[in-house]
Amino acid sequence: GHVFLGDLAPSGLICYEGRLFESPSGWSEHVKSRIVPGYKGDNGWESVFYVAKDGGEIITLKQLRSTHALKMVGSGSFEKETATAPKVKPALAA
Repeated sequence: GHVFLGDLAPSGLICYEGRLFESPSGWSEHVKSRIVPGYKGDNGWESVFYVAKDGGEIITLKQLRSTHALKMVGSGSFEKETATAPKVKPALAA
């Protein structure tokens, strides 16, 4: 499979190659369509993974959202309810 790494901002935006994505699904569709032209997308909350800096923890963004009490804002993005949001790098395996 393929792995794409992006930066997850405390605001919930995903930064990848200088572009900002408001939702995991939008980012997932963008990177997967590079491999499979015409790719229609999927549920990024379940197909995009958070990888801890030490490489020890790998969970879906859906799990991260519930584990860290993240709340939904805007069009599918999320933010931490407190100021202690972890700086994470989501990785996507296609």
